[in-house]
Amino acid sequence: TLICNDCNTAEGKAKSRLGDLIPSYFSFSPREIMRFIQVKPNRMHGIDNEAVRVVWNEVESDVADRLAFLDILAGRLKAGGHRIQGNPPQFWSPHALTSIVPRLASQQGHDAESLYRIPGIVSERSVRHDGFGVSPRLKRTASRRPSLEDLAAFRTSQGVETPWRRVVPDWRCEVCRRDRSEALRLSGKGKWTGRLHRHLVFTAERDPQALFWRVGDESWMGAFRSYRVVYICQDCRQVVTDLRSIDASYSENALSVSDLRDLVTDIAPNRKHDVNIPAARARADQNYEYLGLIDDYNRHRSQSISLTIELTTLTGEFRMGQEEALIELRPLAWAPGFSDDQLRERLDWLLLEGRRLRR
Repeated sequence: TLICNDCNTAEGKAKSRLGDLIPSYFSFSPREIMRFIQVKPNRMHGIDNEAVRVVWNEVESDVADRLAFLDILAGRLKAGGHRIQGNPPQFWSPHALTSIVPRLASQQGHDAESLYRIPGIVSERSVRHDGFGVSPRLKRTASRRPSLEDLAAFRTSQGVETPWRRVVPDWRCEVCRRDRSEALRLSGKGKWTGRLHRHLVFTAERDPQALFWRVGDESWMGAFRSYRVVYICQDCRQVVTDLRSIDASYSENALSVSDLRDLVTDIAPNRKHDVNIPAARARADQNYEYLGLIDDYNRHRSQSISLTIELTTLTGEFRMGQEEALIELRPLAWAPGFSDDQLRERLDWLLLEGRRLRR
């Protein structure tokens, strides 16, 4: 995709402002760049620093998933996996069956061409590995605890803005409860690995009025009010990564912290978890209502914050009066199940929500 020089420059500046938080080889996509640039004719683009961080927070998990997959692939290649195997030897000679194939064809009602394939079918052996995640047990390798020097070196390798450096000294994984030294393990390339990953824990909306404005008379459906960010270890996050390796349609929120606690049971220091991936898939498939509530929360957050920004723009840049601006925005508060008379009151509530959610 071709982009202009100003967008390319803005993308580089945005990455520099995130510092060590992002890999040096990462690049924002054109759609992502569009979200944080401030465009004016015949001038260099400005950059919304808050928007840059929002965009990075949204894509960070996906980037981490890709890096984790590459690490797994590198380890398998180093161990000799994924080698191309040639055609298996032929233990049958098609010529030896030449005289009997036509007779078999006439007696069994099969065409001779399909029967001539019998020798190859018989002599072939499957070289396909078991499906990913189907093997019941993980092949264990001896674990090794990192020394103080190993820990210091790994800490130095992590940027000052990375979760590893920002979490509290006594941090423990929200899922497996291992501390940072226990969460480190040797990768397939013989290097210490143990990134920490953001995970969202959502809280339910308890305010009856808020539930009414969110879902109307269907308050029994529930809604999420907010979320908090927790950090989990790389091996707990790997469960979600493995799911998305099987099927990219799985969301990064496919499994909650509670789900992961149920699934991650074989826990030991400095060792990858042994997780039943089919069970993880089954749990993720059951979470459609949970994921629906997350989607609803994201839509609500986006709508309310957008209305707040739009009100500021109308009253500031366009110098509208407050009441005139609210009349202009009123149609944007429409939602199924609400009458026109309720839109102004719902708009006022959405603006309050926008201010709350922007904090």
